[in-house]
Amino acid sequence: MKVAARDILKLARTGARLLTRELADEVAAKKSEMSGLTKAAAALRKLAKKADFTDPVEFSYEHTARTPPKGLVTRIETLSLIGATEAEDAARLIEAKRESWDKLREAMLEDLKAKQKELEVMGGTLPEFVKSAEGLLRHVMAVLC
Repeated sequence: MKVAARDILKLARTGARLLTRELADEVAAKKSEMSGLTKAAAALRKLAKKADFTDPVEFSYEHTARTPPKGLVTRIETLSLIGATEAEDAARLIEAKRESWDKLREAMLEDLKAKQKELEVMGGTLPEFVKSAEGLLRHVMAVLC
């Protein structure tokens, strides 16, 4: 019984560590989003100066968006650009929407930080959770044996 409880605690701690790392990576990506948008607009302007490209050019960038069913999400936009005018228009669009995307990004960062705090609290209560689940563990072990 103690072995099963120890294994469950180990699994729960490993899961909590994994979730903590994933959240930290997501926070880091969110924090660098605005510089990525600045670089994207600059790259589009540079592309627009090459008026001689005739084949479509695919260009992708990320920004925070609000979707009704999911709330705040990171959206990847992929553009297929034909000509310098489209590249320049796309750069202007990114620059025009940066302020509203920044507000959404800040809101998403707040949500992520709240999730990090919840995860810290949950990680601290894992031993008590496993102890409270001993009755269920006994029942499961009895059924399996």
